[in-house]
Amino acid sequence: MSLLNLFEKDYNRIIETVIKADDTEHLKQEVDEYVVTSELTNKLADFFEAYNVPRKIVRANGVWISGFYGSGKSHLLKMLSYILENEGNVGEIFADKIVDDAKLKGDILRAVRSFDAESILFNIDQQAERTSKESGSAILQVFYKVFYDHLGYYGAEPHVADFERYLDKQGNYELFKKHFFETYQKPWEQVRNRYFVPKVKKAIAKACGAIFNADPFEYEGVMDSFKENYKQSIDLFAGLIKEYLDTKGDKAQLNFFVDEVGQFIAENAKLMLNLQTIAESLLTKCGGRSWVFVTSQETLEHHVGDDAALRKDDFSKIQGRFKVKIPLTSANIDEVIERRLLAKTEEGANYLKAIYKREENNLKTLLTITGKGKHQENFYTNEVDFSNKYPFVPYQFNLFQESLKKLAEHNVFQGRSQSVGERSMLGVFQEVLKQLPSQKENPTPLVAFDFMFEGLRGTLRTEAQNAIIQAESLLNNKLAIRIMKLLFLLKYCGDDILTTADNIGVLLIDNYNININEHQEKVQKALETLEYKTFIQRKGEVYEYLTNEEKDIEQEIKNLTIEDRDMFILLNELIFDNILKGSKIYLTTFDRYFFFTRIINNYTFGREYELKIEFSTHEGEGYFYSGTVELPIMRVKLPNDNRLIQEMRMYLQTNTYYNREQTNGLKESRREILTKKMKYNHTRGDKLKRMVEALVVESDYYINGSIHKRSQSADPKIVISEAFQELVETIYTKLYLVSNFDFNEQRLKDILLPTKQGSIFGSVETNPKFEQATQEIITYLTRQETLNKRVNLGDLKDYFGSKPYGWEVQEVWCLLAFLSKQGKIEAKKATNTLSDEEFLDALLNNRSYQEVRVILQEEFDLSVLNAFKRFHAELFNETNPASEAKEIVRLFQSKGKVLLSKVTNYLEKKVDYPFFAELKEFEETLALLLKLEYSDLLKGYKNYMDELLDDKELFEEFMKFYNGPQKNIYLDVKKMLTQNSENLSYVESDKIERLKELEADTSSKILGRLSKASDWLRELEKQILDELFIEREKRVEQCNKIAEEVYAYKPYQTLPKHEQADIESRLTQLQTSIEGCKLIGRLKMYEKELDEIHINILNEVSKRYNSYNRERVGINKAAKSTTTLLDKRVSEPLQSYRPLKTIVALKAVLSKLPLTKDRIETEEEVASYLLQVEEALKEEIKKNKVIYLK
Repeated sequence: MSLLNLFEKDYNRIIETVIKADDTEHLKQEVDEYVVTSELTNKLADFFEAYNVPRKIVRANGVWISGFYGSGKSHLLKMLSYILENEGNVGEIFADKIVDDAKLKGDILRAVRSFDAESILFNIDQQAERTSKESGSAILQVFYKVFYDHLGYYGAEPHVADFERYLDKQGNYELFKKHFFETYQKPWEQVRNRYFVPKVKKAIAKACGAIFNADPFEYEGVMDSFKENYKQSIDLFAGLIKEYLDTKGDKAQLNFFVDEVGQFIAENAKLMLNLQTIAESLLTKCGGRSWVFVTSQETLEHHVGDDAALRKDDFSKIQGRFKVKIPLTSANIDEVIERRLLAKTEEGANYLKAIYKREENNLKTLLTITGKGKHQENFYTNEVDFSNKYPFVPYQFNLFQESLKKLAEHNVFQGRSQSVGERSMLGVFQEVLKQLPSQKENPTPLVAFDFMFEGLRGTLRTEAQNAIIQAESLLNNKLAIRIMKLLFLLKYCGDDILTTADNIGVLLIDNYNININEHQEKVQKALETLEYKTFIQRKGEVYEYLTNEEKDIEQEIKNLTIEDRDMFILLNELIFDNILKGSKIYLTTFDRYFFFTRIINNYTFGREYELKIEFSTHEGEGYFYSGTVELPIMRVKLPNDNRLIQEMRMYLQTNTYYNREQTNGLKESRREILTKKMKYNHTRGDKLKRMVEALVVESDYYINGSIHKRSQSADPKIVISEAFQELVETIYTKLYLVSNFDFNEQRLKDILLPTKQGSIFGSVETNPKFEQATQEIITYLTRQETLNKRVNLGDLKDYFGSKPYGWEVQEVWCLLAFLSKQGKIEAKKATNTLSDEEFLDALLNNRSYQEVRVILQEEFDLSVLNAFKRFHAELFNETNPASEAKEIVRLFQSKGKVLLSKVTNYLEKKVDYPFFAELKEFEETLALLLKLEYSDLLKGYKNYMDELLDDKELFEEFMKFYNGPQKNIYLDVKKMLTQNSENLSYVESDKIERLKELEADTSSKILGRLSKASDWLRELEKQILDELFIEREKRVEQCNKIAEEVYAYKPYQTLPKHEQADIESRLTQLQTSIEGCKLIGRLKMYEKELDEIHINILNEVSKRYNSYNRERVGINKAAKSTTTLLDKRVSEPLQSYRPLKTIVALKAVLSKLPLTKDRIETEEEVASYLLQVEEALKEEIKKNKVIYLK
C-alpha cells in the first residue's frame, strides 16, 4: 500500500493555511473543513450562550482568543466573523457540523438568525501603519480607520473620511463623486489619497461648489478645515457606531474582529487600557450591539496580571470586559492536524496498526530522546495513536510548536508582524507530507524533525537562514545540511531538548528500518565537519546552530592565537587554585602545612619554595625518573587528552575575545551573542575543572626516581597529598626530630619569659629526639664558629628550614630559646647581648633576623658563679637562686635595674634634698656595671664591688632619712627659715644662725646634726608665739578703746540704727583681722593705722550727723505734707542745729610741718619750731577743724 493511499483525503489538496483577514474566497470549503475539536466545542458553547443574551442586559462584549504561533487562533477569528455575519448562510452550514451538542447548535442558529451582523475583520498591526504604539490612542485610531474603511470612506486619513461621511449624511456623497469625476476625469476613490495636491484640491472645490450652488473658491480650503477641526475620542467613536447601528434597524449588529492585538499591545498598559475603554464605551453606548473579538499569542492574564502600571481595579475592568476567553492549546492543534490532514482510511489504519504491533519495541529504541527536557516521555500511546499520527512522532507536535514560538521571539520570520501567523502548523505539516515518497508500495518512512524546516523556509528571513544557504553551496554532505536545518529549528529550545549527538541522530531518523549504529556514526562525522567549518558550535556535549553573526564571531574566536604560556597559566589555576586551593598542603602525619613551588611544564608560578610540584605533559620517561632523583621535586605526568586541550584553548580564546570586544562599541545583537558565549564559557570553565580533576587522579606521580604507588582515592586533592607526603618523608629525613612537639609562639614566650617555676619544657626536655634536635643546632653553631663564620637568625631559619630538616621557624626558635635559657648560646645585636625580652622581640620580628647574631656561650667555673652570687646577696640583700651563668646574670641585671631606678629617683629629689647629689657616683657605677655583657660582668664585677657596696650603705642611710622622722625635721627647718623669716627678725636668739648653718649644709653629714635642730625649732616657735601674743593684746586693747569712744560720741548716738550697725561691723571686722594676724611686724603697724582709723570714723560720724540734721531743718520749713521716706530716718523736724567740725589729729598736723633739720639744739630753734606749730594749728582752726590731741 502506497503512502498516499493510507489517507482519507489527498494531502496534496489545497488547504487554506494562509489566514488573511481580507480573504473571502473558498468560504464554504473552509467552513466545511474546519475542525471543531472537543476542547473548542466547550469554549464555543460558552461564547454563543453569552452572545445570545438580550442586548439590553449584556454585561460583557469582549472575547479573548489566545494561542501559540500557528495554533489556528486567526483562523478561528475569521470563522467567527463569517459565522456571525452569515454571508451565504455559512453560519447555518457551520451549525450543521455540530452533531454531539444540540444546545450549541441551537445557540449558533439563534445567533445568526436573531441579528443582522456585520463583521469588521482586520490585523491591527497591518492597519496601524501610520500609528505609533507609543501613542495611548493607537488602538482607537485603528478602530476609526477600519470602521471608515468598512463604510467605504478613506479611513487612512480620518479627516478625509469625516468629510465623506459629512457629504453622505447630506445625501450628497454620490453627487460629489459624480461632479469630481467630471472635473478631474478620475474616480474620487483613486485619487482621494492625494487630496492635498493642488489640482485635486481644485477639483474638490468645484465639486462642492456644484453641489452647494456656491463659488468653488469658498471650498478650496475645505479639506484643511476638516483636518484642523477633526477630533477623535473613544466616546465620540462609540457614539459614531451607535449612530450607524441606529440607521440599520433593531437587529443590526456590528462586531470588530481584531487579529494579533496581543502582539500589538505587548506589555503596554496604556494600550491595554485603551482597548478595554473602547469595548466598555461600545457596550455603554450600543447596549451589546457591538462586540470586540481579539486574538493574542498569550492569555489576557499574561498581558495585565504582572503589570505594575495597572491598578487592581483596572485589571478587574479588563477581565470583566473580556469575560469570554477561548484559549487554544496544543491538544487542540494536534486534534485539528490529525482530523483534517492525517485522517486515515479504514484499510490504511489497519495497515499501520499492524506495523506498530510488529515494530513497537524497535520504534521505542529508535525514537527515544535522552537527557533533560519535556519531550522524551511523549511517545505513541498505542497502535491507534500511531495510526492517527503517522508518519509523525508524537513529540514533534509540541516540539515544533515550541520551536515556532522561540524562533518568532528571535525575529527570524519575514513580514512586519514577524510571527508565524502567516504559516500555520497545519500548513507546515502538509508541506512535509508532500515531500515524502507517496507512490512507493509498503512504505516505511517517518518524518524526521528537520523536514519541518522546508515547511517554514519560505517565511524565514534570508539573513536568518543564510548559514544554511552557504552550507548548501559549500558542503557536499546532505546529512550535514539536514543537521544544520534541525539545529536551526531547535536553536532556542535549550530548555526543551538537549541537542546532543545521540538526540540529533534520533531526530534525523526518517525510516524505522534504519541501521542505527551506522546512522549515528555518520551523524558524528557530519557534526565534526560542521564544527570544523564553524557552521555549528559545541558546548560540551551539546551542539548549536550558528547564525551568520554567531558564525563570524565563532570564527574570529577560533582564529585567536593562544600561547603555550597562557595554557599553562590556566592549567596552574585548574590544578593548584581549584584542587589544592593554593601553594601549601596540610599533612596530618606531621600536623602542619608544607609550602611548595608550582610548576607547569617547566614554567614556575608564584613564589618559590624548596619543595616543588610539577605537572607535565613531557614525553620522555627520563624526565620523570632521573629528573627526580635526590631532588625535592614531585613530577606528575599528565595523560594526553586532546579534548581537554581543545576545551582549554576555546575557553581562553572566548575570554580573550570577549575582553577585547568590550573596548569596542558593540551593537546589541553582537553584545547578546557574546553574553551568551560568556555564560556558556563559565559552564565550560566548570567542566574543565571536572576534566582536570579526573585527569589528576589518573596521572602518574614520580618521586626520587620511582613511581608513587597510585592512590585508591578518587579525590584529586587526596591523591596529590598522599604522593606529596612521600616526597616530604624522602627529602626531610630529620623532620621526625621535632614532630609531635607543640612548638608555637606561645611556647616560645613561655620559655623566654616563664610565668611559673619549674621546667620550661616539662617532659619534652628529657625526650631523646628533643635532645638530638638541640644538639643539631649546637653542632651547626660549632662548625660555623670553627670556620669563623657569623650566624644570624636568618641563617638558622634557612638552614634548619631546608633539607634534611624541614623545620618550621617556630620550632627552630623554640629550640634556640631553650638553649639560650640553658646558657649554651646567646643572642647579640651589634656588641650588645640581648636580654630574654629583647631576644623574644627579635625572634618575633622578621626584620631583625639579619641583625641578630647567635653565638655559643662561654662557660664559667662554679667558684666564679658562687662568688658573684655572694656579691649579689650583699648588694641586693637577697640570694640569687639561679644555677646557670646566664640566668644568674639575668637575675642580677634584673635586680640591678630596679636598684638603679630607685637611685635615679632619689637623685631627681636633690633640689629639695641637696645632699642626695652624693648618689650620682653610685648611679653611674651601677649603670656601667649593668651595661657589661654577661661574661664581662662575671669577670670584671670585682673592680666595682667595694665602691658599690659603700655607696649602697650611703643609699640605705638616705632611704632611712627619707622614710623616717628626720625628713620632717629637715623640712620643718626649711619651713621655719622661709615662712617665718619676717617674725624671726623681731626675735633675739642664737638658734636662728644655727638653723641657717644647718640649711646651708649640702653634705650627707647633715644627717647627724638634725636631732639637735628639733629642740632649736621648739624654742624659736615659743618665742615667736609669745611676741605675737603681746603685740596682739596691745592692738586689741587699742581697738576696744576706739570703739568705746565712738560709741560714747553723742553725734554717733543720734545716727539711725542701721548706720550705727554699719560702723560697729567695721570695727568688729578690724578687731577680727588683728586677732588673726600671725606677723609681728604687721601687728606693730596696726598701732598707727588704728589712730588714723579712729579719727576717720569720728569724722564720718560727724559728716552723717550734719547731713541728717540739714534734712530735718528743711522739713520743718516746708509746708505740711504727707510722710516721706525721711520719716524713717529722723523722728521729728528741727528748727535749727549747730554743725559739727571736722576732727584732725595733732600728729597729722605736725607731720605736715616743713622741717629743715632733723633735730633741735638751741632755744631759738625751740622758739622757731613752736612758732611753726602755732601757725599750723591756727591754720587748721581757720578751716573750722577740731584738733584731736589724743
